[in-house]
Amino acid sequence: MFTQVTIDFKAIDKHALKTPKSIEKDLPKLVGYLSQKTSNDFEKVRSFYTWLANKIDYDNAAVKPGAKRINHSNQDVLNRKKAVCQGYSNLFKEMCRLSKIPCEVVPGYPKTPLDTPPDLNKANHTWNVVLLEEKWYLLDVTWGAGNDNNFLEEYFLTTPKTFVLDHLPNDPMWQLLDCPISAEDFKKNGETLLKQIQNQETCFNFQDSIQQLMSLPLSEKKLKNAINAYRFNPVEENKKYLGSMYTDFANYLSDQSYELELQDSVKAVLELQLEIIETYQKASEYVELYPHQKENLAYTHFNYAVALSRGLPDLESKNDKPAIVVCLNEMLHHFKAGKTLLSEVPSNPLSENGLIQFDEYINYVQSELKRYQ
Repeated sequence: MFTQVTIDFKAIDKHALKTPKSIEKDLPKLVGYLSQKTSNDFEKVRSFYTWLANKIDYDNAAVKPGAKRINHSNQDVLNRKKAVCQGYSNLFKEMCRLSKIPCEVVPGYPKTPLDTPPDLNKANHTWNVVLLEEKWYLLDVTWGAGNDNNFLEEYFLTTPKTFVLDHLPNDPMWQLLDCPISAEDFKKNGETLLKQIQNQETCFNFQDSIQQLMSLPLSEKKLKNAINAYRFNPVEENKKYLGSMYTDFANYLSDQSYELELQDSVKAVLELQLEIIETYQKASEYVELYPHQKENLAYTHFNYAVALSRGLPDLESKNDKPAIVVCLNEMLHHFKAGKTLLSEVPSNPLSENGLIQFDEYINYVQSELKRYQ
């Protein structure tokens, strides 16, 4: 038994296959039609699955070496009626979103046939997880379409112990198993792996982990997934992806910092700017920062040092010389760190002016230190 449910979907499938062509390029109308005969979310996701698997063809031309990506959006997929796995997964997720059904796209590693060693160097497949009546389920619309749209039932709400035999998510949480298998386990043949899974005991509460993840803002969620993926399978692709997610998260924090600056919340700004600096530094452990990222980091050092200086008047009024020296030294450290980064950026009028500013502030702080030491 592949699926986790025993609902009779014959009427739902029949309705989905009769979808009028006139509405198939209008996603809200399409979702509205596919939901007409349904009485619960199980039937809705079945209707979406059936329509996608039967009406969208796999784009074989798009996966050939050197082929250019054609479908850039859900609308492109609807217009062309062709997609690769990312297109199927994204469109299914959007259908669920319009129906207020929680759904995620899961990247990972496929294995076909079951006894063939999988390629774990690159996550080159995607599928979906969907939350129905407070329980997460797995499905793969792409594989459900089969060859030449030969509809396959077994990839709809498949049991986790069966699904993981040929689908390994890059984040082990999405295996939906009480004791996730490792990347090395996935290399085992199907029969050996199935015996292992059936004999495993509980060692992990994936429901709690998912609940925590889903409560995070999108940028934090992406970063958490990337961290989990690299820990699970530390290959070069996951290393680069983690680095890029750290830089994306730094950008997200920068936007928050700007909002706090408008509110004149100095303490909160300092804490956030320090987190931005630390986040960029973590990113640099995994990828080489681009010039514009180094420039952003340089000016974050600058802004942090300037924000620190706003505390000096209060320290001076208290005549707290030790604290003043500590503050000035920290300012000097950040001005120098920013200057070093900016000097690594290809020269342009903006960077040249920035270097002049760094030198001016460095000289000022050094002169102040001499005054207090």
